[in-house]
Amino acid sequence: MALLVSSLMMLGQQEDCKRFKNGKFKQEDSTGEVWMVERKGTKQTEYNDFYKMKLRFKVKWKDECTYTLKLKKILENPDKQPFPEGLVVTVNITDTKDKSYTQMATSNLTGKSLKSKVSLIE
Repeated sequence: MALLVSSLMMLGQQEDCKRFKNGKFKQEDSTGEVWMVERKGTKQTEYNDFYKMKLRFKVKWKDECTYTLKLKKILENPDKQPFPEGLVVTVNITDTKDKSYTQMATSNLTGKSLKSKVSLIE
């Protein structure tokens, strides 16, 4: 019985993740940083107003609630913030609400995880 309930819950989670594959989002992490995100198909663009940075990533969905972001291009970086080459971020959507979700992100360069709240703008 417990296996059936957890399977049904997982199926519901996967359906909820599909709603967030494309769109415009506001991402707020536990450090207080805010990024505006636009995801469409295999492209994701992120902009941070504080740093005036704009980044382009390639999106690859591994399953319904997990995807990777590979840094493709730095579009704007007026303060010349350093970015390591070969950066790949793995994002796992851990919880969904009507217009938002919680994610855990890790990179191939550090062992740290970063929790963020992502709200759907449109």
